[in-house]
Amino acid sequence: MNCHPVRILLMLILVSLCACTSGEDKERSEEIDKLRSDIEELKLMKYRLSTLESEVASLRKSEQAGGDKSSDAPIQAKSAPILVMTFSDFQCRPCREFYNDSFPKLVEEFADTNRVWFVYRDFPLSSNPHAARAAQAAHCAGEQGLYWEMFNLLFENQAELDKGNLEYFPKQLNQLRKTAYSKCMNSTRYDKEIRKDVAEGRTLGAKGVPAFFIGYRADDSRFEGALVRGAQPYAVLRDQILRIEKRSKGADATGDGTSEKNN
Repeated sequence: MNCHPVRILLMLILVSLCACTSGEDKERSEEIDKLRSDIEELKLMKYRLSTLESEVASLRKSEQAGGDKSSDAPIQAKSAPILVMTFSDFQCRPCREFYNDSFPKLVEEFADTNRVWFVYRDFPLSSNPHAARAAQAAHCAGEQGLYWEMFNLLFENQAELDKGNLEYFPKQLNQLRKTAYSKCMNSTRYDKEIRKDVAEGRTLGAKGVPAFFIGYRADDSRFEGALVRGAQPYAVLRDQILRIEKRSKGADATGDGTSEKNN
């Protein structure tokens, strides 16, 4: 059967057009994927202050009543211009590395000088079977004003935690009222708060621990900044804090949060 040359030419043109259309669709799909990625990155650059305000109000109310002084474990008041919010797990090795190497330096250089508002958030991994109970232990000790004491014990004695020896920790705190602590540990009062911390960390882009949201107060309703993932050397965290601090000062000079967004 003979094919007319014109018919062959038309078929070739149609094939070419289909190929072009396929290529254009692929490019369009890639552009959409990139836009979606950009949107996700922008989400990491925004943090609603209102979510923290309600928690801080609850924390202050509890503190005035003599209760848990560290519902989200803040160091320094929220008046500090920079927020460093750490998502962490008491049983994870990189988190202990951060605790040993970077945390003391961060507190000394930035928190103690009221340059940074440091907040610790729970992010227990399912792969660490005792991490959630450890987070609860810190909160239960916090009800008696001993959050940071328990916090230190958990990281400094991670081997005991790995063995599931949770009874070890309250024994090390002589000032801890053991009956009240045990009652708290046998309850579920902090389960919802711990799940909320994990959900919020995921919203910000945390996929593992440790992760750090470092931001500045852009206005009365939000912080702007970035998420730093992993147990970074202190120099990396320090550099990010200084960059955010510089951006914060630029925003203050212009009266809005836009001065260095495009730089």
